[in-house]
Amino acid sequence: MKSSSADALLHSDPLLGIFRMFGELNDLLVSTSLSIVPFDDMAYSTVEHARNNVSDLILIPWLPPSSSTTTDLQEAPSSPRILPHSSPFDALFKSTGVEKSTSVLHSQFVRGVFSQSKTDVALFIDRGHAPGDARTVGSRQHLFLPFFGGPDDRLALDFAVQLCENPKISATVVRTVKKELSEVEEPAMAHLEDEKASPHNGLTITSLAGLPDTVYGNATTQTRLQSETADNVTWARYTSPAPETAATSLTSALSRIEFVELASPTPLHTLIQNATSKLETFVENGARLLIVVGRSRRLAVEDHSQELKDLMNSYGHVGSEVKKTIGDVATGFVVSGCKAGIVVLQAANNGT
Repeated sequence: MKSSSADALLHSDPLLGIFRMFGELNDLLVSTSLSIVPFDDMAYSTVEHARNNVSDLILIPWLPPSSSTTTDLQEAPSSPRILPHSSPFDALFKSTGVEKSTSVLHSQFVRGVFSQSKTDVALFIDRGHAPGDARTVGSRQHLFLPFFGGPDDRLALDFAVQLCENPKISATVVRTVKKELSEVEEPAMAHLEDEKASPHNGLTITSLAGLPDTVYGNATTQTRLQSETADNVTWARYTSPAPETAATSLTSALSRIEFVELASPTPLHTLIQNATSKLETFVENGARLLIVVGRSRRLAVEDHSQELKDLMNSYGHVGSEVKKTIGDVATGFVVSGCKAGIVVLQAANNGT
């Protein structure tokens, strides 16, 4: 019966129909499939599907509560109503209710994909690209990418450059180093200092034990040196491209990317302030801002734990589930209340 249902839904499911129509309108080959599996097998099935089809990237969304869940909650007087434009993490920030369990289960699925996948993975967190009605601004997009280093950040940089081959997409890439105040030159700080980000409502979460986490082997001195070398090579390839890349699509893409180097004792605060300022500017000019970050749960270059605590003291607290799912840098943007969409990337584990 399940097999029969899957065959029928494959041709009638409206979401799959949207993907097929998108492909037809943009001359893209779209192949759809559908499987009915127990929830506990969803992450494994996703990873296996990507492996069997030799996929380059697994793209998964952070799903807000379903419309049926919203209806159920609206009928229950004691349950908070989920607004149409609420943050996709709002459900995790609730202490009670059906919507929290739905979001936590989806978090478990996302982390299952991250932990099991041997393929590059991207998680899209739709925060509306802008507050309120401004979320419907035009088709031009600007990417904001903090580059600390490590395999996930290198993938994020490659991903951003590839997207910028589209003439409607531009980017700002900020190579960021954490340094004490005495080591930071004033011009480097001044280059990215902007107005303070707008305050965010206090948020709380009850962390649930037992959900799987992504576990990596201990990094050795050799693997860290290899990763640092790869960071420098990747950065140089885009900031100082070889002459043979002239008049190519790469040159066209790089012409739409601003590369900046930043040294700061509080890099997350500085990056959030700059992204918030850019969001306001781009919304005014009819463009969307999308933040692209590495998940950096493996071979992380910087430890942001203390700065995250400071951000939570300023904006509101989140528990370990958010941090374990999306990583420190993305968590900083979520905590701050920045309304830009976020793409979190994790590179396939190939040893570097």
